[in-house]
Amino acid sequence: YQRRVRASKAAAQLLVVSTRRRQRAQSLAANVRERARAATAPLTVAALTALIDDGRLSADSELSVRRTTFYVGTAAGDAAARRTLWRFLLLGESGDNATGRARRVAAYERVRAQWEAIDEEQAAHCSEFVDRRRRIEKDVVRTDRTHASFADTRNIDKLQRVLLSYAVWNFDAGYVQGMNDLLSPILFVMDFDEPDAFACFKAVMAKRAPFFSRDQVAMTLYLEMFAAALRLLDSSFADYLKSVDALNCFFAYRWLLCPFKRELSFADTMRLWEVLWSGYRGHSFELFVALALLFSQRTHIVEQKLEFDGILQHVVGLSGKIDLESLLNDAERLYIEFHRKLALESETIPFAMQEFFNK
Repeated sequence: YQRRVRASKAAAQLLVVSTRRRQRAQSLAANVRERARAATAPLTVAALTALIDDGRLSADSELSVRRTTFYVGTAAGDAAARRTLWRFLLLGESGDNATGRARRVAAYERVRAQWEAIDEEQAAHCSEFVDRRRRIEKDVVRTDRTHASFADTRNIDKLQRVLLSYAVWNFDAGYVQGMNDLLSPILFVMDFDEPDAFACFKAVMAKRAPFFSRDQVAMTLYLEMFAAALRLLDSSFADYLKSVDALNCFFAYRWLLCPFKRELSFADTMRLWEVLWSGYRGHSFELFVALALLFSQRTHIVEQKLEFDGILQHVVGLSGKIDLESLLNDAERLYIEFHRKLALESETIPFAMQEFFNK
């Protein structure tokens, strides 16, 4: 009963926040993204090739490419440009360099040969490997089933081989459900080229592997940073979430594990991921995307007095109903507002939080 009373008080306090104050906050970065998009041409293979020197982008061109990626990305339907761009964002090279390509092929064939050499006799003594192979086989056939490319069993086989190769290459991380969802867009963009997809997947997992750990330490710390940013941006809403035991923000878990893959269409997922990988607004911009989505539901959550289970059920229902460009616009506004507050209130903000967000 007391918790419900606290929740009602927190909700009342939040709902009387001045509309004018919110409008000022929303106008902080008004039209920043719209102006940038209007003034920026999308990336094409020709444009990227013109900037590439011996398979790599020059230092002078890198910031321009990252900014363009953040605001507009590649030209619509230009699969070759996106493939070139992703290899740059994840590998630091265009992929057209013969030496780099040979290196990626050799690395993939080497690790693939390791597990392909395991016969049934040896498998009887490799229970961990057999278990990973079984789980991968089970998950790949359920991956992006509505996408035409993954209706082709040959591509499912490629997905399976790359996942198994990663599980052997990084035996500590192994395989956890969800890794298949991270790999599928990468494999698609790489035109189902296994060596390139493997190299790009390793680059993505270099950051994300700890989130799949059984101890959940990395994800818990990540959600703590999410909650800290939430409080700095809207302390009243944070107080409401605390009053209903939801400030641990575990309702955002699946948003961050495989960034919005289940919330967005396949096409929008690819667009979002390249925005995140651009690094133009820092290494943790996905937290601001998550905050923007949560804040878009703030009024409903408070007015309906939703507690943790209700919030979780509500946000799961947002799948397929999100306008990505609007969400990115709100996320950039929150990013700018957050860093302004972080600078103004630096003396009262824990050093660990400042260090995390200022990387």
